[in-house]
Amino acid sequence: MKYAKHLVPVIFLVSCQAEFKAVDTASETSSSVVEVGDPPPPSSGDARPLSPDTVIEDSLLLSSVEVVVEKSVQPVEVFVGIDSSGSMKKEIGFLEQSIPKFVNDLSATEVPFLLHFVYDFSRINLVIDDAVNDKVMQSNMPIGSNNAISVLNQFFDGYTSSLKDARMDIVITSDDDGKGDGNLADDFEIPVAGARVHAMVGQAAGQDPQNADCNIKRAGEQHIKLAEKTNGSNHNLCMREWDKLVEEIVKLIKQDAKREIQLDMIDGNAKPVYVEYAGSFYKLNDEGSPFKAQGSILSIAADFQIKIADRLKVLYQSGTGNTTPPSEDAGDDDDDDDDDGEDD
Repeated sequence: MKYAKHLVPVIFLVSCQAEFKAVDTASETSSSVVEVGDPPPPSSGDARPLSPDTVIEDSLLLSSVEVVVEKSVQPVEVFVGIDSSGSMKKEIGFLEQSIPKFVNDLSATEVPFLLHFVYDFSRINLVIDDAVNDKVMQSNMPIGSNNAISVLNQFFDGYTSSLKDARMDIVITSDDDGKGDGNLADDFEIPVAGARVHAMVGQAAGQDPQNADCNIKRAGEQHIKLAEKTNGSNHNLCMREWDKLVEEIVKLIKQDAKREIQLDMIDGNAKPVYVEYAGSFYKLNDEGSPFKAQGSILSIAADFQIKIADRLKVLYQSGTGNTTPPSEDAGDDDDDDDDDGEDD
């Protein structure tokens, strides 16, 4: 099913978001445990737990609030801008073959998404498998050999996502390069903060040594530069690296996993300072700590392993006095000062 420009919102960027909410510690209930995304286990360099004695001995500690991990998701929008010139006909056939994998791999992330293809309907008839048609949108825009960047700027101008806080991945595929006013890497206008551009382009002019059927007019230098500038990925069109592109986008989506919790202040002067999780204590905002706090938002590093329905405790301190946990030999330091006598 095809839609004209701006009729249908494009969506396909993904990122997991685990939210936490305070629970009554007196009424713990069991619940099923579901993995959040697929993060690796934390290594010794990722998290630095504190000694429980160090935290417990802190005389400024007021209280703790238990929270439970719950799952939500940050939606993602994925756009594919296709050079619709005649020389791309064979490569577009390989793109069509990759669409089911695109949809299936994105579906496996369990994140809401929409895969949106942008190209010239008068020159290409992109065939979409009926089995995935409900996940795919198409928009009619005249992308030619050299103008993908300016046409995508036009497409995104005034575009409003139907998904709140959605991230965005944008793919440009062409056997040519950006050329002329408005079609260089620096001319691209980032549609949303954090959007990434990926290049599926020729790596060198002429026939690819490994694919004599693929003839590149000009290497996609501007598109490659744009991908590097936006932390996207670069792939070889002649090698038909569509599977690699899909895998890279899915990997980046998992890395975007975001876990946040809105913390309730227990009184006007208290602030969260420590987190206790799985028997370990962590200082908020400490170097190497997986737990960070900014204002009333607690966030957990994407590469720190934690499960849905897991519980953790947020420990609060008074807003006055020293908030640095005392070292285990703090008392010995005081004795040394007494022995040395007074210092003027």
